[in-house]
Amino acid sequence: VYVPAGRSNPVVYDRSNGDRLRVVSGQGGTYCLLTGDTLVFGPGKTGVLGVVQPDRSDQLASFTGNHMIVTPAVSYLHSDTDISALDRNRYLALVEERNNLRSLQTQAVRRLRELEESQEDSTTQATLRDRLESVADRIDAIGSELAACEKWRVHCEHPFSLTLAGDVLFAGGRDSVVAIAIENGEALWEGATTGDVYGVAVGSGMMVATTHEGHLHAFSS
Repeated sequence: VYVPAGRSNPVVYDRSNGDRLRVVSGQGGTYCLLTGDTLVFGPGKTGVLGVVQPDRSDQLASFTGNHMIVTPAVSYLHSDTDISALDRNRYLALVEERNNLRSLQTQAVRRLRELEESQEDSTTQATLRDRLESVADRIDAIGSELAACEKWRVHCEHPFSLTLAGDVLFAGGRDSVVAIAIENGEALWEGATTGDVYGVAVGSGMMVATTHEGHLHAFSS
C-alpha cells in the first residue's frame, strides 16, 4: 500500500499485516498513481513528480509537472503551462543507464584518487582516466537521447486536471475544459464551465467536469 503523506514523503506498507516497509525519497505531495508497481507521486512544494520502481526507495526519474497519464508506450505529462508526450519505455531505460554510469563514474573517481595519492600503478591510472572519459561521453550522449524521447509538447492553460479517453486527453482549467489529440497535441475543442475544473470523467459517450464552485457540467459529442 502506497500512502501519499502531504508535506512528508510517501510511505509504503505491507498490505498483509500493516508493517511499514520504507519511506520513498524525494518530495511530498498528495498526488500519486501506480503503473504496475511503479509509483508516480508529487508534486509537493517543488512542483516535481517523482518516479520510483518496485522495492526501491530512491527515485529513478523526476519530471516538472502536476499529473501524469501512463500508457504502455507513452506517458503524458501535465504541468502548469504545458502538456507533453514522452516515449516512456525508452526514456526510463536511458535514465536507468545514466544512473548506473554515474555510479560507476563515482567509483572510478574514488579509485583514481587513491592511486594518485599512493603515487603507484600509473598503468591502472591511465586505464581509469580512459574509462572516465568514455563514461562522460556516454552520459552526454544520453542527455541528447532523452530530449529526443519527447514526441510533442504544447502550451496548455488548463493545469488543474487531466484524463485520457481513447485518443483524446481532457484537461481542466479556469472556467473551461479542453480536448487535446494524443497524436500531436492539437486542441480539438473547448467547453465553458462555471469555476475551475478539478475533476474530469468520461463514460457512456459523455464527459463530465466538476468545478471548485460545486458545479457539474456534462458534455456529449
